[in-house]
Amino acid sequence: MFSQFFNFSFNNWFGYGNYNHEHKNELHHFKEHSFWGPNHHHQWGVHEEAVDSTSSDSSIIAGTAYSTYLTLDNATVSLSGDGTISQDGVTITHSTGWCGYSSTYITSDVWNESGYKSVQIINDDDSIYVNNIVDINIVNESSTGTDIDLINVKRATIETGSGDDDINISVYSNNINWNNTFTISTGDGNDSVVMSDTLNTKNTSFDVSLGDGRDTLDVSSIDSDSTIDTSRYADGGDGLDTLIFSGQDTVEFENFEVIKGSDDAGLTIDSELLESNDSSYFGLVLSNVDVSFDDSVTVADTDDLSWAETAYLCSLGLNASDYSSLTVTADDGSTYHLLTDDTDYASA
Repeated sequence: MFSQFFNFSFNNWFGYGNYNHEHKNELHHFKEHSFWGPNHHHQWGVHEEAVDSTSSDSSIIAGTAYSTYLTLDNATVSLSGDGTISQDGVTITHSTGWCGYSSTYITSDVWNESGYKSVQIINDDDSIYVNNIVDINIVNESSTGTDIDLINVKRATIETGSGDDDINISVYSNNINWNNTFTISTGDGNDSVVMSDTLNTKNTSFDVSLGDGRDTLDVSSIDSDSTIDTSRYADGGDGLDTLIFSGQDTVEFENFEVIKGSDDAGLTIDSELLESNDSSYFGLVLSNVDVSFDDSVTVADTDDLSWAETAYLCSLGLNASDYSSLTVTADDGSTYHLLTDDTDYASA
């Protein structure tokens, strides 16, 4: 929240993003200078000059190739360090402000603008905002955490560092063609990834790796009624991790401790799922999820919660009185524990 407020204030008070100079068919590096206008409370003047700006270690490239294959040789425009490019309805800004706070701001007037389909961002910024770009590649190695907001994006590859990252993606797909996949690796830290539905997320696939830390992945608003062969996989990594989803068996997952359902969420429990999500001492927590079991496992016992299980659920912000403790046995004799609020398995 602080970083979003700071970025908003910096961009507005220091003049970034309040202009639209067009430069056609050239590759430019720009540095922006702002100065007080006639009414310093409401107006800023802006002057742009072409320079080789290297005041910060940031590389931004825009073009038409896949974002992971963008280079200076195939770029439409590129920006190294601080500065601004504004042309063809596309604005690209990188700024470094007080206390070294750095941000990337990219927006296009229209989605899939010719020559600006893809963007590659390599830096360690505190915040990144991208709007109306089809294909995005982000490599961010910040150790203090990054706020990433991607609006109207069809596909992306995102790699972040060891800080606490907050990634919000508004997914927009025009059709099933090309690629609709999001590949995300957040590294260490307490990370949050939220993917929301803008258009046609029934086409969307994802592969999310959350790394070490207390992480959350929320894909509950992604259309669960996929009409094509999508692949949706998530790895919570080490730590106390939460997955929020909707639909019936819509996400393949491992190394999660808490599973929360939205709307009509349902999950078929089998021995493979239990083995892949058995890192918690108290067992897998299933909240607002319609639970069923396949033939590879058997519900051996249903009990009231122990004091420790009650305390654990309360620490997660859940109402422990709604839950029962299940003991489940797999065909190979392995025993697992589940905590569920599915009333079909309420203790007597």
